[in-house]
Amino acid sequence: MKILLLLLTILFAVWLWRRNRLNALNDRKSKSTQTDSSANNPASEPSPMQACSHCGVHMPTADMVQGQRGIYCSLAHCQAAADNRV
Repeated sequence: MKILLLLLTILFAVWLWRRNRLNALNDRKSKSTQTDSSANNPASEPSPMQACSHCGVHMPTADMVQGQRGIYCSLAHCQAAADNRV
């Protein structure tokens, strides 16, 4: 009878520990998703991408150099293509 009571006590303690641990993990996940979703709202819209006219690498259009004959990933590629900047 003592062994049965001891076993039930241990099982109950393990059950309580697991339940508290899972609740804590769920709370952390919900807090992190709330902060992630609020942080991602301003940058949630993707920026347009274009390929460099010289090497073909794709980059955001805002980071590229505009030439008269095309758009380039850097000033060096614009000059290598003998293109004047706009």
